[in-house]
Amino acid sequence: MQRILPGLATLIGCLLAGEWLAARIDIGLPGSVIGMLLLLLLLGGMALAGRPVPDSLNRTSDALLSVLALLFLPAAAGVFFLPEEIVRQWLPIAAAMVFGTLISLVISAVLLHWMLRRSERDD
Repeated sequence: MQRILPGLATLIGCLLAGEWLAARIDIGLPGSVIGMLLLLLLLGGMALAGRPVPDSLNRTSDALLSVLALLFLPAAAGVFFLPEEIVRQWLPIAAAMVFGTLISLVISAVLLHWMLRRSERDD
């Protein structure tokens, strides 16, 4: 447990900093999204400095990813209580699903291409 505490503190710190910024700056983004952007900036800065991701953050991330499906259960269960809303807003929901999937595929392809080029160059 002690091996993941610093990583968990980092994630919670980014979340709290994002919530604090969201309360102070009205930009229309939830604090959790701002916190993820702060985490991205932190990890990007570490990568640019040539520093690896801390082991505790890796362990914490792996632990959370292993139960990721369970974290979606409350949201998925909530959908069953809003059938009228889903029927009324089916087009925006479908558009978000299609465009979100396409954006994910494009980003994954670009990252894979970049990583393959980088690994060929390193070899």
